[in-house]
Amino acid sequence: MILSGWKQIANHLGCGVRTAQRWEAHALPVRRPVPGKRSHVVADSDEIDLWLADSTLRTKSTPPNWLQTFNALASSVRKWNAPGESCV
Repeated sequence: MILSGWKQIANHLGCGVRTAQRWEAHALPVRRPVPGKRSHVVADSDEIDLWLADSTLRTKSTPPNWLQTFNALASSVRKWNAPGESCV
């Protein structure tokens, strides 16, 4: 299916519009019929699904897994503030 515009692309990805726009720098397969940073974008949903599934298609680092990063930080904070221990 052809996705037209950042809103449809973001909905397909399950993220916000700004996140989808940032992922364009990570080789998200979008096309601009008229060259230019602010021109219209279109994408093929099958190509996006392939991009999500195959990390070798991405030319830069993978978009981070924010939940995993948050959980790692939260567990390290819990270790610092363990009951009965002083932080000083």
